[in-house]
Amino acid sequence: MKKTLCFIAFLCLAKAAFANDVPGRSIFVEGTAPNAALQQFFQSNFSMEAAAMFYDVKDTRDEAAFTFRFTVAHNTVTWADGSVTAPPAGEPQFAISINFIRNVDDMEIVGFSHFFTDYEEMFEYNQFLIFRAIVLVPPDELQTAAPVMAAAGNPNWQFPTFALRVSLDFQIVFNNLQQNSPAFSASWDTSPHANSFMGRPGATFGFEMFLLNWMSLEPNLQISMEEVHFEGLLASTYVNTGVGLRLKFPIRFVPGTLLSPYAAFSYSLTSLLNPPYIYYNFPPFAVGGGLQFAFRAGGSGAVFLNVSVMRQLGEVLMHNFSMEFPNPYAIPFQRYAVRIGLGYSFALSDRRGGVFSR
Repeated sequence: MKKTLCFIAFLCLAKAAFANDVPGRSIFVEGTAPNAALQQFFQSNFSMEAAAMFYDVKDTRDEAAFTFRFTVAHNTVTWADGSVTAPPAGEPQFAISINFIRNVDDMEIVGFSHFFTDYEEMFEYNQFLIFRAIVLVPPDELQTAAPVMAAAGNPNWQFPTFALRVSLDFQIVFNNLQQNSPAFSASWDTSPHANSFMGRPGATFGFEMFLLNWMSLEPNLQISMEEVHFEGLLASTYVNTGVGLRLKFPIRFVPGTLLSPYAAFSYSLTSLLNPPYIYYNFPPFAVGGGLQFAFRAGGSGAVFLNVSVMRQLGEVLMHNFSMEFPNPYAIPFQRYAVRIGLGYSFALSDRRGGVFSR
């Protein structure tokens, strides 16, 4: 338990130290140039440099809070007589104009120009140009700016305040027979009782609350079908129900995706809702963790794949109904559950405000 708590504390500190994923750090790169090759050169270079500076580079303007716009044109010289010609040899032949624009109202926040002779020398300056544009953006702009899509009424699925999630699951339960259990080690018969595992369908319903951009809390309700077998025969079928809590740490490392490792806690309602003859004792508490991978699907939603592993705290004691091998009277197991789910998450509101957008 101490190791688990230390790991959670370390994960919190590490994520806080690198919490650069605020809503304003999304950017759309666009521009023009005298020819397609030059335009593609600057487009790809500026996109890579923005991503290297922990900006989320979007495919469309509506998804981004800011636009980094470049315009490459041939440089010109205006002489004293009013004539305009190309620069002399040895002078910069091109000019690139940089504009950093807030998308929600098309306001230009930063603007400047740079002159160069040929595009090969820009390998050394592209990083400087995008850094110069970004570093001049006021910090409060990064905290309050929102993508056009979010400002238009669609909550940002990557930065919600509240989100609903539902998944269809497949749960595999492993029952590890505890033959060395102190309470029952002296009363074992030579019996066919052994380790067992079984997979059954289920579902999870959750309500996710984002405390910070890098931390969320999700209370949930979990249900799954389960069966109890004795000596190869089906003894009982029931619905296993529990309430849980997940502490997630979202990581936005690839545009359009979200990876969320989490620590989990659950309280089983099995002993309260199911007939007492099945279990002699069913410890209600379980701890574990998991990983959730989501990708955008719709304006405010995401499809996700979830995998979790939980361990019941204490031995599960199941009544022994065997007439041939009556000892022990309760069979001790250590219970583990692996849950695999595919579901959909829908953002109700985003981090720009504190109200529901839908």
